[in-house]
Amino acid sequence: MAIQPNSSQSDISSGPAQLTSRARNVSQESAAPYARRVLAAAPFDDSDDKIYVAAMHSIRRRWPLGAGIGLVLAIAASLGVWRMQRDVYRSSALVHIASDHTPLVFNTVDRAGRNPYEIFKSTQAQMITTRFVLNNALSQTQIAELPVVRNQIDPVKWLGSQLVITFPGEAEIMEISLQGEDPKILAKLVNSVVDSYLGEVVMADRNRRLNRLADLERQQDMQEDLIRKSGESISKLVEALGTSNEDQLTIAQQGVIADLNLTRNQLTKVRLTRIAAKAELGLLQSRLQAESEKSLVKEAAEAVAFRPLEEEAPMNGVPPDEAVGEAPPAEKSTANASQLRDLSKTLVVQALATDPEASPLLGKIDRLDAKAEMFETRFDEETAKAELPEIHSKLAELQEKLEARKAELQQELRAMRRGEVTYSAEDRIELLSMQIVLADEQEKELEKSLEKLDDEVRNFGRKSIVLEMERAKLAAHKRISERLTEEVLQLQVEINTDPRIRSLSTAVEPKSFEHQSKLPKAMAAGLACFLFPACGLIWLDIRKKRIGCMQDLDARLGVSILGAVPPTPRIGSLRRQSEILWREKLNDSISSIAATLIRKQQLENLKTVVITSAVSGEGKTTLASHLGMTLATGGHRVLLIDFDLRRPALDELFEVDSIPGICETLRGEVSWTAAVKPTEAAGLYLLPAGEWQGHVLEELAAHRMKGLFEEFRSQYDFVLVDTSPVIPVVDTRLVAQYADGALLSLMRDVSRIPQLESACEILQSYNVPILGAVLTGIETTSYHAKVRRTKTSTV
Repeated sequence: MAIQPNSSQSDISSGPAQLTSRARNVSQESAAPYARRVLAAAPFDDSDDKIYVAAMHSIRRRWPLGAGIGLVLAIAASLGVWRMQRDVYRSSALVHIASDHTPLVFNTVDRAGRNPYEIFKSTQAQMITTRFVLNNALSQTQIAELPVVRNQIDPVKWLGSQLVITFPGEAEIMEISLQGEDPKILAKLVNSVVDSYLGEVVMADRNRRLNRLADLERQQDMQEDLIRKSGESISKLVEALGTSNEDQLTIAQQGVIADLNLTRNQLTKVRLTRIAAKAELGLLQSRLQAESEKSLVKEAAEAVAFRPLEEEAPMNGVPPDEAVGEAPPAEKSTANASQLRDLSKTLVVQALATDPEASPLLGKIDRLDAKAEMFETRFDEETAKAELPEIHSKLAELQEKLEARKAELQQELRAMRRGEVTYSAEDRIELLSMQIVLADEQEKELEKSLEKLDDEVRNFGRKSIVLEMERAKLAAHKRISERLTEEVLQLQVEINTDPRIRSLSTAVEPKSFEHQSKLPKAMAAGLACFLFPACGLIWLDIRKKRIGCMQDLDARLGVSILGAVPPTPRIGSLRRQSEILWREKLNDSISSIAATLIRKQQLENLKTVVITSAVSGEGKTTLASHLGMTLATGGHRVLLIDFDLRRPALDELFEVDSIPGICETLRGEVSWTAAVKPTEAAGLYLLPAGEWQGHVLEELAAHRMKGLFEEFRSQYDFVLVDTSPVIPVVDTRLVAQYADGALLSLMRDVSRIPQLESACEILQSYNVPILGAVLTGIETTSYHAKVRRTKTSTV
């Protein structure tokens, strides 16, 4: 069956290459498309997906070996750990921890707002392993004398590390257990720890409640003492103020303020009266001085003029010369009467203001008037009705006394007025002087009263404020005392309730071994030994960066994949039908690669192809033989050259003589046409390797291959050169530079990315175009032909 070029199966990634004289004139320009394809490789992607894929391929490759080694080590480790562990006993005690505190009657403050139950359980589990609980447990004589305790450097730390505290089934039961070899010692230690915990923690809670009760009672006594002191202070203030009623305090304070204002008014009136008396006194003194001066002048004039003195009768104490121009007698009499009435009223008012008996009465009357006005305007009607009758009765009594005194003063003034004709100015001056002295005395008394009232007003306000503050403090102390009394009574009731934590069962001496304690350690050791070799092999395999799929090449190197070849099955492992399917897959894969080369031959005149690999064992010889037979089957003349001079294999594969071969041709012993041997496949010819000798490299270095390759191209459609690996030897580098391109053979799970990168770099350094890579070992799918069955007719 001939293979025809098919564009749908070809993989063309670059344009035609220009061939030059070197290796069919292959220059750097012609290699550029292939070189760019390799150099433009994507960087290694360390993403999670790539790592995951690499790990999966490593597990696929190494799991049988890792599982086998791990299984052997796991069994040995589990048995060893099981036998190394001694048989131990386990002793445990149970403690009940209630999920909530149930009070008898009251939920006191110290029981309210507790932590959630999970936190409470964790707290109790930690409390057991605290140093003061363990110290108390180990301080007992029978525990301290135990050998296992005496042998420990730090017994407290040792006991804390050995105790196991659990809550089985997440219930309200805490299990405290200990493991060891001596069952008697275990029970003693566990019971000692539980007793210490119940004594140090649980009983400590009751002691804290007793201490809180004592503190509450002490605070209650302090509040009672403060209440008593506040009551005494209030009593003193009430005694000083005269009342404890708020309204009465306000009335008293306003009364004092009214007295203060009235005293100030009286002081002002006294001062005005004194000013008027001083003015009148000065006027009288001026008049007396003027009259004396006039009389002296008249006497002097009369003495000079020798005229007799005319005696003129004085009128109302006025000098005769002042009587000139007086009014008529009728008018003079009316005016004198009016002046006498006004003077009488003025004298009465002055007399009342300066009289020792009338002046206090006036002050009291003014204060009572102001108080009555205050009740009428500032207080409600009920309070005014209660207070005004008493005030009015006192006012009437004082008015009566004042009127009586006023009448007496009026009589005295009338008597004085009747004697005014003979009343001298000197007597009036004396009276005014006495009034001034009396006014001064009244002013002093009023100033003293004013100062006293002012102090009383200030003290009244300050004491009233202090009284209100003391009342507020007293109310606050009473509230606190009531709350304390209530809490004390409730706590006295609740202090004897059952504790939230109590012992359910004590530890007893165990009678049997605890086998379950050995199993987890043995299983852990076996699992670790099983996973360790497998993980180690997988890790080492990942580090080698083996090629596990076609995406590894595309993503990491950028080398184009010309095709994938299915893995070769083991001899005798396939049945006939499976063998047929495998051959179909193999033929399809090789035909696809051959079609690509045929297409490149038509477009780029590609004839000589070097088939190589990075290292040995990557299937290059198998690929070269299959590819040569497929091209020959397609009707092409194909020359297959075995240039793996050190390890030739094509002569055995095709069952031909290995001598003479290419080595003899390079040494000049025979011509290449005499060394070429036909094979059983029509159109396929083989040039074996021949006998290897070291100086063949000298012939290669002498550029004798150039002419040979020119002759090969002229005689054959394709020249396939099976060379040595690129990295180990230099043969491939010397031969590949005369070829049109290199085809890399890769083996799944064998080829490694770093080695492939090195091989590509070496070939690029010799300007060898890399046509692509073929990955062997990948499962491929085949497109099967449908077989139709026809019926035959019998005649």
